[in-house]
Amino acid sequence: MTVVSSTAQAMSTTHSRHVLLQVLTSANWGGRIGNFFTGGLNLQIEHHLFPAISFVHYPAIAKIVRDECEKRDIPYAHYDTLPEIVGRFSR
Repeated sequence: MTVVSSTAQAMSTTHSRHVLLQVLTSANWGGRIGNFFTGGLNLQIEHHLFPAISFVHYPAIAKIVRDECEKRDIPYAHYDTLPEIVGRFSR
């Protein structure tokens, strides 16, 4: 039982680290229009967290992920436009 419990705990910790890394190292831009024209690639955080879910659901999922990040004081990078994100990272 200890081996199973330890393995489950290690998997949970590994999963939590993976989720945190995806949120901290990704950024979103735009909304539904950007999502339509890029096939969901503008919502990178959700794309990395839920790669098997259709991109049409990403805007709804993004609201949930953003709320959960705010509850936990985890930075959630979102930029309203593509030029805004390009400007942010080209400094």
